[in-house]
Amino acid sequence: MEPSYLRPPGLPFKVTVPRETQIERLMKRDGHTLEDAENRIASQMPLAEKARRADFVVDNSGALEDLEQRVIKCMPSLMKQTWHRFNNLLTVVVACGVAALALTVLRS
Repeated sequence: MEPSYLRPPGLPFKVTVPRETQIERLMKRDGHTLEDAENRIASQMPLAEKARRADFVVDNSGALEDLEQRVIKCMPSLMKQTWHRFNNLLTVVVACGVAALALTVLRS
């Protein structure tokens, strides 16, 4: 899960897998030993905690095509939430602009 400063607040998207699958994939992808893979996973936030904090959780224990379908299924909700957050951000930006303009006028 990326650091909070690298993503919009409230929009984490977490892909989960069973621990055994996570270890297998890590060993295969990076050439880690079982012990190294377990240590690396143990040093991270537990998957259950990452999932608890996420707005969208997708299981990736199956084939790539299954993952693709699960992500596509989340897209309407994700787009709706993203649009809502964008509108809120836009409102704040406009309000800050108006406040800055008012301050400029008052100071002159």
